[in-house]
Amino acid sequence: MKRFFFGFLCALCLSIAPACGGDDDSSSDADAATGGFDAEGFCTMFADTCGFADWFGDQAGCVAAVNGFDSTRQACVVEHLGFAAGSDEGSADRDMHCGHASGESPCD
Repeated sequence: MKRFFFGFLCALCLSIAPACGGDDDSSSDADAATGGFDAEGFCTMFADTCGFADWFGDQAGCVAAVNGFDSTRQACVVEHLGFAAGSDEGSADRDMHCGHASGESPCD
């Protein structure tokens, strides 16, 4: 499960990195508006790792919030979600990184 998560996390990080190359019309308007960030995927992983109760309320609240983050903040929350997933369930470390992954400091 951890390999799958970290593979997904790497793909998510790459999706928010600036694209290289020429004109590519294959991206959608939604991708352009969010910089290609996969908010649905991030929020699904956030729910599995952290749960929504303390931070976003639900999937829709999470998606709306993270789509409103700039690309720097999105990269920060993805990184901290990875730290949370690598921490023991129920630990203070996981709880701290879940807070960061929700957009709290230092990801604010």
